[in-house]
Amino acid sequence: MPIIRIIAVILGSAWFLPVSCTIGMIAGPGVISKIDAREVEKGEELHHQFKAVVGDGIAMGMYELESLIYQVNEVEDFTIDDNSYKGNLFLVPETSGGFETESSIYRYQVIEDTGDEQLIELREEYKDGDNTIWSRYRARRTSITPLSTKMYYFGYMFNAIPYVFGGTLSLFIIGRLLLFTFGAPPGPNENS
Repeated sequence: MPIIRIIAVILGSAWFLPVSCTIGMIAGPGVISKIDAREVEKGEELHHQFKAVVGDGIAMGMYELESLIYQVNEVEDFTIDDNSYKGNLFLVPETSGGFETESSIYRYQVIEDTGDEQLIELREEYKDGDNTIWSRYRARRTSITPLSTKMYYFGYMFNAIPYVFGGTLSLFIIGRLLLFTFGAPPGPNENS
């Protein structure tokens, strides 16, 4: 029974509640981000912030924003129908890279490259710290196939509050009940 008493003291201590709430608020948004990750293969609708890197052509730019990013408004396969276009619009020449716009920092990495097709992951980090968005897709010369998105949003911290507080309070109450039932273990100066 000494292990139960030690667990009871830890869970029932005055420091347990603030320490575990703090740890939960730090870890909670990451957990919610993983839960909120979305994949097309599972039939999930991707985050509307899905973006793709524009490789070469069109002056290495985007249609209306003149950056290196193409935002897919409706997340579905996207193909340029213009057969006269001979460049590699969505195939990127480097295996990794990055650039900045006025509001975001972008980093991309080619995970797989078969020559005709690339598996690319793009990470967009807002400069104000609000969001980080990961977009993963298959790129061909003039088309992309969205695969998944993951987002880390500062608001996830607020979503974590009820779970963190509820879980911490439950463990604290269990610790207090165990202390009441089994009593505290003897201290270092007490004789058994």
